Amino acid sequence: MGSLPVLVLGFNRPDLLGGLLETLRLQKPRKIFVAIDGPRIDVPHDIELVEQSKKCLEKIDWPSDTFTLFRDTNLGCGRAVSEAISWFFEHVDEGIILEDDVRPDAAFFPYVYDLTYRYRGDPRVISISGANTVPPHRQSQSDSYRLSRIPQVWGWATWRDRWMDYSLDIRGWQSGWRLQDRWTAMGSSIGAYVAWTLNFNRVARRRLDTWDYQLVYLAMRSQRLTTIPRYSLVSNVGFGQSATHTRRVLSSPLVFGTSVLDHGPAQTFAPDTRADDWMMRHVYGFSIAAQLSKRLKVRGQ
Repeated sequence: MGSLPVLVLGFNRPDLLGGLLETLRLQKPRKIFVAIDGPRIDVPHDIELVEQSKKCLEKIDWPSDTFTLFRDTNLGCGRAVSEAISWFFEHVDEGIILEDDVRPDAAFFPYVYDLTYRYRGDPRVISISGANTVPPHRQSQSDSYRLSRIPQVWGWATWRDRWMDYSLDIRGWQSGWRLQDRWTAMGSSIGAYVAWTLNFNRVARRRLDTWDYQLVYLAMRSQRLTTIPRYSLVSNVGFGQSATHTRRVLSSPLVFGTSVLDHGPAQTFAPDTRADDWMMRHVYGFSIAAQLSKRLKVRGQ
Protein backbone atom coordinates (compact mmCIF):
# COMPACT_ATOMS: atom_id res chain seq x y z
CA MET A 1 0.00 0.00 0.00
CA GLY A 2 1.24 3.46 -0.82
CA SER A 3 1.07 6.54 1.34
CA LEU A 4 -0.91 9.73 0.90
CA PRO A 5 -0.07 13.12 2.44
CA VAL A 6 -2.20 13.91 5.48
CA LEU A 7 -3.56 17.27 6.63
CA VAL A 8 -4.38 17.45 10.35
CA LEU A 9 -6.63 20.27 11.55
CA GLY A 10 -6.52 21.45 15.16
CA PHE A 11 -7.43 24.35 17.41
CA ASN A 12 -7.88 24.33 21.19
CA ARG A 13 -8.31 20.64 22.00
CA PRO A 14 -4.76 19.30 22.54
CA ASP A 15 -6.07 16.05 24.04
CA LEU A 16 -7.92 15.25 20.83
CA LEU A 17 -5.11 16.40 18.56
CA GLY A 18 -2.62 14.32 20.51
CA GLY A 19 -4.89 11.30 20.25
CA LEU A 20 -5.14 11.66 16.48
CA LEU A 21 -1.37 11.91 16.12
CA GLU A 22 -1.02 8.75 18.23
CA THR A 23 -3.36 7.02 15.78
CA LEU A 24 -1.33 8.26 12.82
CA ARG A 25 1.86 6.87 14.36
CA LEU A 26 0.63 3.41 13.35
CA GLN A 27 0.50 4.51 9.70
CA LYS A 28 3.57 6.77 9.69
CA PRO A 29 2.55 9.03 6.78
CA ARG A 30 5.59 10.32 4.91
CA LYS A 31 4.17 13.83 4.60
CA ILE A 32 2.08 15.38 7.35
CA PHE A 33 0.69 18.91 7.37
CA VAL A 34 -0.68 20.42 10.58
CA ALA A 35 -2.83 23.57 10.65
CA ILE A 36 -3.86 25.09 13.99
CA ASP A 37 -6.20 28.08 14.26
CA GLY A 38 -5.27 30.95 16.57
CA PRO A 39 -6.82 31.78 19.95
CA ARG A 40 -10.03 33.79 20.24
CA ILE A 41 -9.43 37.21 21.78
CA ASP A 42 -12.45 36.92 24.09
CA VAL A 43 -11.56 33.45 25.43
CA PRO A 44 -8.46 33.79 27.66
CA HIS A 45 -7.82 30.06 28.13
CA ASP A 46 -7.54 29.60 24.36
CA ILE A 47 -3.98 30.93 24.41
CA GLU A 48 -2.69 28.10 26.60
CA LEU A 49 -4.76 25.43 24.86
CA VAL A 50 -3.56 26.48 21.42
CA GLU A 51 0.04 26.41 22.65
CA GLN A 52 -0.53 22.92 24.05
CA SER A 53 -1.93 21.88 20.68
CA LYS A 54 1.24 23.05 18.97
CA LYS A 55 3.35 21.04 21.40
CA CYS A 56 1.46 17.91 20.33
CA LEU A 57 3.63 17.86 17.22
CA GLU A 58 6.35 16.35 19.39
CA LYS A 59 4.38 13.11 18.97
CA ILE A 60 5.42 13.00 15.31
CA ASP A 61 8.53 10.92 16.01
CA TRP A 62 8.59 8.84 12.82
CA PRO A 63 10.54 9.78 9.66
CA SER A 64 8.37 12.28 7.79
CA ASP A 65 8.31 15.68 6.20
CA THR A 66 6.27 17.87 8.54
CA PHE A 67 4.78 21.23 7.56
CA THR A 68 2.90 23.62 9.84
CA LEU A 69 0.44 26.48 9.49
CA PHE A 70 -0.06 28.24 12.83
CA ARG A 71 -2.45 31.20 12.93
CA ASP A 72 -1.73 34.09 15.30
CA THR A 73 -5.38 35.12 15.49
CA ASN A 74 -8.59 33.15 15.28
CA LEU A 75 -10.07 32.81 11.80
CA GLY A 76 -13.10 30.79 12.81
CA CYS A 77 -14.27 27.46 11.49
CA GLY A 78 -15.07 28.54 7.93
CA ARG A 79 -11.87 30.38 7.04
CA ALA A 80 -9.50 28.34 9.21
CA VAL A 81 -10.45 25.00 7.68
CA SER A 82 -10.98 26.07 4.08
CA GLU A 83 -7.77 28.11 3.94
CA ALA A 84 -5.83 25.26 5.55
CA ILE A 85 -7.07 22.85 2.88
CA SER A 86 -6.11 25.36 0.17
CA TRP A 87 -2.64 25.65 1.76
CA PHE A 88 -2.40 21.85 1.77
CA PHE A 89 -3.13 21.67 -1.95
CA GLU A 90 -0.53 24.30 -2.73
CA HIS A 91 1.95 21.55 -1.85
CA VAL A 92 0.28 18.27 -2.87
CA ASP A 93 -1.92 16.96 -5.68
CA GLU A 94 -4.06 14.69 -3.48
CA GLY A 95 -4.35 13.87 0.17
CA ILE A 96 -6.28 12.97 3.31
CA ILE A 97 -7.94 15.57 5.57
CA LEU A 98 -8.49 14.74 9.26
CA GLU A 99 -9.89 17.02 11.95
CA ASP A 100 -8.59 16.51 15.47
CA ASP A 101 -11.69 14.64 16.67
CA VAL A 102 -11.59 11.99 13.93
CA ARG A 103 -10.16 8.54 14.60
CA PRO A 104 -9.55 6.55 11.41
CA ASP A 105 -9.56 2.77 11.54
CA ALA A 106 -6.56 0.96 10.05
CA ALA A 107 -8.79 -0.11 7.13
CA PHE A 108 -9.48 3.56 6.32
CA PHE A 109 -6.05 4.08 4.81
CA PRO A 110 -6.01 1.31 2.16
CA TYR A 111 -9.62 2.20 1.29
CA VAL A 112 -8.75 5.86 0.74
CA TYR A 113 -5.51 5.07 -1.08
CA ASP A 114 -7.22 2.59 -3.44
CA LEU A 115 -10.13 4.85 -4.33
CA THR A 116 -8.04 8.00 -4.57
CA TYR A 117 -5.94 6.18 -7.14
CA ARG A 118 -8.99 4.69 -8.91
CA TYR A 119 -10.83 8.00 -9.32
CA ARG A 120 -7.81 10.27 -9.69
CA GLY A 121 -8.61 10.96 -13.33
CA ASP A 122 -12.39 10.88 -12.98
CA PRO A 123 -13.74 14.38 -12.25
CA ARG A 124 -17.22 12.94 -11.58
CA VAL A 125 -15.97 12.00 -8.08
CA ILE A 126 -15.36 14.97 -5.79
CA SER A 127 -14.15 13.17 -2.66
CA ILE A 128 -13.48 9.88 -0.89
CA SER A 129 -15.27 9.78 2.47
CA GLY A 130 -14.51 7.41 5.34
CA ALA A 131 -17.65 7.89 7.45
CA ASN A 132 -20.98 6.10 7.02
CA THR A 133 -24.16 6.71 9.01
CA VAL A 134 -26.54 4.51 7.01
CA PRO A 135 -27.24 0.91 8.11
CA PRO A 136 -26.40 -1.73 5.49
CA HIS A 137 -30.05 -2.76 5.08
CA ARG A 138 -30.89 0.83 4.10
CA GLN A 139 -28.33 0.81 1.30
CA SER A 140 -29.34 -0.38 -2.16
CA GLN A 141 -25.84 -1.27 -3.27
CA SER A 142 -23.94 -4.23 -1.80
CA ASP A 143 -20.45 -3.14 -2.92
CA SER A 144 -17.74 -2.27 -0.40
CA TYR A 145 -18.65 1.37 -1.04
CA ARG A 146 -21.51 3.36 -2.52
CA LEU A 147 -21.81 6.73 -4.23
CA SER A 148 -23.56 9.67 -2.62
CA ARG A 149 -24.60 13.21 -3.53
CA ILE A 150 -23.50 14.42 -0.08
CA PRO A 151 -19.79 14.58 0.88
CA GLN A 152 -19.02 13.37 4.40
CA VAL A 153 -16.01 15.06 5.99
CA TRP A 154 -15.19 12.97 9.06
CA GLY A 155 -12.06 11.56 7.53
CA TRP A 156 -11.92 12.15 3.79
CA ALA A 157 -9.65 12.74 0.83
CA THR A 158 -9.75 14.72 -2.38
CA TRP A 159 -7.59 16.09 -5.15
CA ARG A 160 -6.20 19.54 -5.86
CA ASP A 161 -8.12 19.88 -9.13
CA ARG A 162 -11.46 19.20 -7.36
CA TRP A 163 -10.68 21.55 -4.47
CA MET A 164 -9.80 24.38 -6.87
CA ASP A 165 -13.52 24.66 -7.69
CA TYR A 166 -14.40 25.27 -4.03
CA SER A 167 -15.41 28.69 -2.71
CA LEU A 168 -16.14 29.65 0.88
CA ASP A 169 -18.34 32.50 -0.38
CA ILE A 170 -21.50 31.18 -2.05
CA ARG A 171 -23.48 34.42 -2.25
CA GLY A 172 -25.84 34.26 -5.21
CA TRP A 173 -25.70 30.46 -5.09
CA GLN A 174 -29.05 30.03 -6.86
CA SER A 175 -28.07 32.19 -9.83
CA GLY A 176 -28.02 30.20 -13.06
CA TRP A 177 -29.03 26.98 -11.28
CA ARG A 178 -32.40 25.88 -12.61
CA LEU A 179 -35.09 24.98 -10.10
CA GLN A 180 -35.51 21.50 -11.58
CA ASP A 181 -31.78 20.86 -11.34
CA ARG A 182 -31.69 22.08 -7.71
CA TRP A 183 -34.66 19.87 -6.86
CA THR A 184 -32.97 16.79 -8.31
CA ALA A 185 -29.57 17.53 -6.78
CA MET A 186 -31.05 18.04 -3.32
CA GLY A 187 -32.88 14.72 -3.30
CA SER A 188 -36.24 15.37 -4.98
CA SER A 189 -38.11 15.75 -1.70
CA ILE A 190 -39.72 18.79 -0.12
CA GLY A 191 -37.98 18.29 3.23
CA ALA A 192 -34.49 18.00 1.72
CA TYR A 193 -35.08 20.84 -0.74
CA VAL A 194 -36.23 23.21 2.01
CA ALA A 195 -33.38 22.14 4.30
CA TRP A 196 -30.56 22.58 1.81
CA THR A 197 -32.01 25.86 0.57
CA LEU A 198 -32.18 27.11 4.15
CA ASN A 199 -28.64 25.95 4.93
CA PHE A 200 -27.13 27.44 1.78
CA ASN A 201 -28.93 30.72 2.44
CA ARG A 202 -27.59 30.85 6.01
CA VAL A 203 -24.05 30.26 4.77
CA ALA A 204 -24.40 32.78 1.94
CA ARG A 205 -25.67 35.42 4.41
CA ARG A 206 -22.83 34.55 6.84
CA ARG A 207 -25.21 33.51 9.57
CA LEU A 208 -23.40 30.19 9.89
CA ASP A 209 -19.61 29.97 10.17
CA THR A 210 -18.77 26.71 8.48
CA TRP A 211 -17.01 25.36 5.41
CA ASP A 212 -18.55 21.95 4.71
CA TYR A 213 -21.95 23.07 3.41
CA GLN A 214 -20.07 24.89 0.67
CA LEU A 215 -18.49 21.57 -0.31
CA VAL A 216 -21.94 19.96 -0.42
CA TYR A 217 -23.14 22.85 -2.57
CA LEU A 218 -20.23 22.39 -4.97
CA ALA A 219 -20.90 18.65 -5.24
CA MET A 220 -24.61 19.16 -5.88
CA ARG A 221 -24.22 22.00 -8.33
CA SER A 222 -21.53 20.24 -10.37
CA GLN A 223 -23.31 16.85 -10.14
CA ARG A 224 -20.27 15.17 -8.63
CA LEU A 225 -20.41 12.24 -6.25
CA THR A 226 -18.62 11.03 -3.14
CA THR A 227 -17.62 7.46 -2.29
CA ILE A 228 -18.84 6.21 1.10
CA PRO A 229 -17.79 2.83 2.56
CA ARG A 230 -20.45 0.24 3.31
CA TYR A 231 -19.29 0.30 6.92
CA SER A 232 -17.80 3.33 8.62
CA LEU A 233 -14.01 3.41 8.73
CA VAL A 234 -13.78 6.35 11.14
CA SER A 235 -15.18 7.35 14.51
CA ASN A 236 -15.70 10.82 15.92
CA VAL A 237 -14.70 11.43 19.54
CA GLY A 238 -15.32 15.17 19.58
CA PHE A 239 -18.91 15.42 20.76
CA GLY A 240 -19.30 17.79 23.68
CA GLN A 241 -19.38 21.44 24.75
CA SER A 242 -15.88 22.15 23.43
CA ALA A 243 -16.90 21.19 19.90
CA THR A 244 -17.78 23.78 17.28
CA HIS A 245 -20.65 21.97 15.55
CA THR A 246 -20.91 18.53 17.21
CA ARG A 247 -22.19 19.24 20.71
CA ARG A 248 -24.94 16.64 20.37
CA VAL A 249 -24.58 13.03 19.26
CA LEU A 250 -26.06 12.22 15.87
CA SER A 251 -29.56 10.75 15.84
CA SER A 252 -28.03 7.85 13.87
CA PRO A 253 -24.67 6.45 15.01
CA LEU A 254 -21.80 5.64 12.70
CA VAL A 255 -22.31 2.18 11.25
CA PHE A 256 -19.35 -0.09 11.89
CA GLY A 257 -18.72 -3.62 10.72
CA THR A 258 -16.24 -5.83 8.94
CA SER A 259 -14.60 -3.85 6.17
CA VAL A 260 -14.57 -5.26 2.66
CA LEU A 261 -11.12 -4.57 1.26
CA ASP A 262 -11.92 -5.34 -2.39
CA HIS A 263 -12.63 -1.80 -3.57
CA GLY A 264 -13.43 -2.54 -7.19
CA PRO A 265 -15.31 -0.17 -9.47
CA ALA A 266 -18.88 0.60 -8.44
CA GLN A 267 -21.41 -1.60 -10.24
CA THR A 268 -23.41 1.48 -11.22
CA PHE A 269 -21.99 4.99 -11.36
CA ALA A 270 -24.97 6.66 -9.71
CA PRO A 271 -25.85 7.80 -6.20
CA ASP A 272 -27.52 5.30 -3.92
CA THR A 273 -30.69 7.38 -3.61
CA ARG A 274 -32.23 5.04 -1.05
CA ALA A 275 -29.26 5.48 1.29
CA ASP A 276 -29.10 9.23 0.67
CA ASP A 277 -32.82 9.64 1.38
CA TRP A 278 -32.50 7.68 4.63
CA MET A 279 -29.50 9.75 5.68
CA MET A 280 -31.26 13.04 5.01
CA ARG A 281 -34.30 11.99 7.01
CA HIS A 282 -32.70 10.18 9.93
CA VAL A 283 -29.25 11.77 10.26
CA TYR A 284 -29.80 15.34 9.08
CA GLY A 285 -33.45 15.44 10.20
CA PHE A 286 -34.62 16.81 6.87
CA SER A 287 -38.34 16.21 7.33
CA ILE A 288 -40.94 18.76 6.28
CA ALA A 289 -42.01 19.43 9.88
CA ALA A 290 -38.43 19.87 11.05
CA GLN A 291 -37.63 22.30 8.27
CA LEU A 292 -40.73 24.41 8.81
CA SER A 293 -39.83 24.69 12.50
CA LYS A 294 -36.23 25.58 11.69
CA ARG A 295 -37.33 28.14 9.10
CA LEU A 296 -39.47 29.93 11.69
CA LYS A 297 -36.55 30.04 14.11
CA VAL A 298 -34.17 31.46 11.50
CA ARG A 299 -36.66 34.16 10.52
CA GLY A 300 -36.83 35.19 14.16
CA GLN A 301 -33.04 35.69 14.41
